[in-house]
Amino acid sequence: MKRLRNVDPTVKLDAYSKYNRSRSYQGTMCREWTRSLTDGYGRMRNGSGKNMVLAHRVAWEAWVGPIPKGKQVLHRCDNRRCVNIQHLFLGDNTTNVKDKVSKGRQARGPTHSTMQRGAAGPGAKLKQRYVDQIRRSTSRQRDVAAVYGISQAQVSRIKNFVCW
Repeated sequence: MKRLRNVDPTVKLDAYSKYNRSRSYQGTMCREWTRSLTDGYGRMRNGSGKNMVLAHRVAWEAWVGPIPKGKQVLHRCDNRRCVNIQHLFLGDNTTNVKDKVSKGRQARGPTHSTMQRGAAGPGAKLKQRYVDQIRRSTSRQRDVAAVYGISQAQVSRIKNFVCW
């Protein structure tokens, strides 16, 4: 996503007029972006119409001012769609990490850093002997995938030692 740096403020305000494409959400006072989303964040085209920008960043720059280099626009409400200026604040990456840890949004546990691989993994469909057979196979990956009930992409990952 591109930043709206060095853009005429009238262009930013014009782009931010799309703020009206948000709605208040069930009494939470959040103003939720109702248009295009990327990873849950509101997005829109910048003033030139060429690049996509994050809606909460446009809101900040239009109503508060430029975002300093190295800073991020963070959500107090933890609602990625929210473009309510009162719910936004500036911080760096360290502030962002501390914020998510303090609110219990830090990814952790067996599904993350300590996840087991191979047959011991929580979602394993294959035994090690089948993985060995897949790696030795000279058949088309699509055909191998059909035999083992997995995707062709997974066969490719196994053959290239990306997983398992």
